[in-house]
Amino acid sequence: MHWQIQEAKARFSEVLRAADDEGPQYITRHGEESAVILSIREYRELKGIPSFKELLREPPYVDIESDLSDLRAEVYAPRFPEADYCGELSGRHQRDIRTP
Repeated sequence: MHWQIQEAKARFSEVLRAADDEGPQYITRHGEESAVILSIREYRELKGIPSFKELLREPPYVDIESDLSDLRAEVYAPRFPEADYCGELSGRHQRDIRTP
């Protein structure tokens, strides 16, 4: 539907409802189309923006091109590098562990 700008201003709620129910609403100025009001659903479809629900259903984004060696090294690094092979901690870290 086409709306003159003065009418669209005066009946803005109705224009929004019509965009949701009927589709795009065209705003004219001096008889020329100057703007379009879309429902958010139509706008997201045009922009290719997924809904929040669609984002939750997708697998997480992984950049295959990136080098993960630093991340793997951090994940597999020992928590207390000063610990010997039996799990004994140096004096500095013994203070950090509280026993009941």
